[in-house]
Amino acid sequence: MPTYTNELNVEKVILDKLNSLKTISNILDQYTGELVTFNETTEITNDLELDGVIYVKFGDDYFKRNFTGSINIKWFGARGNGIHDDYEAIQGAINYAQKQGISLFIPQGIFKTSGTLRITLRIHIYGEGMWQSQIIYSGNDSAIRIIPPTDRTSNTGTYFHDFMVKPQIGGGGKYGIEVYLGINAYFSNWEFNRIFVGDFGNFGIRLDNSSRNVDGFFAFTIRRCWIQNGLNGDSVGDSITISENTITGNRILSPGILFSGIGGARQIIIRENNITTQHGAIALLAMEQTQVCFNQLEHGAGSDYLGIYQSQLYLADCIYCVIQGNTISPARSVGSITSDYAIYLSGTSIGNIITQNDMSVGAEGKYIGFGISSKRNILKTDNAYYGTLNSEVETLGVDNLGIDNYGVEVSLTLLANWIPYDSTSEVSAKKIDSGLVVLRGAIKDGIQTLGTTIFILPQLFRPVREKRFQVTNFNTGTFSSATLLIRPTGEVNILAINGSTLLQIDGVSYTTN
Repeated sequence: MPTYTNELNVEKVILDKLNSLKTISNILDQYTGELVTFNETTEITNDLELDGVIYVKFGDDYFKRNFTGSINIKWFGARGNGIHDDYEAIQGAINYAQKQGISLFIPQGIFKTSGTLRITLRIHIYGEGMWQSQIIYSGNDSAIRIIPPTDRTSNTGTYFHDFMVKPQIGGGGKYGIEVYLGINAYFSNWEFNRIFVGDFGNFGIRLDNSSRNVDGFFAFTIRRCWIQNGLNGDSVGDSITISENTITGNRILSPGILFSGIGGARQIIIRENNITTQHGAIALLAMEQTQVCFNQLEHGAGSDYLGIYQSQLYLADCIYCVIQGNTISPARSVGSITSDYAIYLSGTSIGNIITQNDMSVGAEGKYIGFGISSKRNILKTDNAYYGTLNSEVETLGVDNLGIDNYGVEVSLTLLANWIPYDSTSEVSAKKIDSGLVVLRGAIKDGIQTLGTTIFILPQLFRPVREKRFQVTNFNTGTFSSATLLIRPTGEVNILAINGSTLLQIDGVSYTTN
């Protein structure tokens, strides 16, 4: 700690005749080399960690340092030489900045800390750049822990930017930055910008609302940061933007972004991030109206997949999300669990839209998967599939175990000895996003008796009234025709057929209602 004023080089003590308060000026700050001023005060601090830093003694009088604008952690004794433990000095600076409501500056330097820096009130902390202003943590807990008040008095407006926090040894500590919400606490209208979070033992950034406060995390931005080992949000709220970040790391099994939602929360934007890990890129659990747009999501080259989910982009129990314009490159090799897909919708995922994405195939030869309880999701025709034609993807590259998913072809089982005309003529049904059902394929050599059922449509592809279609066929130079009846029960029957064993199903389309 700095010594008392009467041990420093004091040039003069000035008596302010207007209000009879004394001022000490031209005191040299031994850490920054600045000349500073102290004003006489009747306050006696009980904060021992500030004694001799904010308050100094001259004779029998106490003086308080005159701060204007932001404060520098070096004024509190932080050295930034990469050797000295600056924990107490930085914590003292944080305490003072919070109480006074002023900004805290981390100058260029390497500031070692052995303890967790604790923040309990609104604060603005900034440095000279994510590579210049470095906090190096040597402990076993989180390097920075934010615990917003439960009385809801100072829960908005925190702003971090332009500094680094990383462990002294790779894999050390727990989280880089942890925000913990106690019961009734919330944390909103805050921003992390241009922060480097190093290789900690767990997530780089952890947002903990395990208390499941309904308005816990909302209205915040994490932008242009470099985060190793990913970002985790537990029961996050709405009006959230995660953009333009670089997220890397292979320390833990979770993906680069792992978010779970809370009922009623919506409108989260995850866009323009570059995420490269061995554990998947993004997993969203029980989220609503999330936009995942224009991200680069890739698995590190030449390594097995080590994640806990089966795709690079994984949604479980998510509704009305938009997946648009992403480049998705899942692992091609198999680790502890296969990365089968670029995108997989699990659980009761409803009404999600997949459009304009460019994706590579997963380890098991699939691009997209719909779980058994997923329904009314929309796969647009404008997605691009690396190495495979779009028409092949619709039947071979998509697993559709779900219900009434639009844009996905559902293979149909042929009856009465009918078989596909050739290898490219498999019979399938697809419901496009307008609600129109389109049939495709060509079949031959089956039983032609009137009333014969040639296949049965799945439940949600059936019309509410009977539909009749006249189809024209051409085979070996001969035209023929047939009349097909589609029943509300799903049976597709032959009403009439003339001149050929070929039935051309392509072009048959109808609305279910």
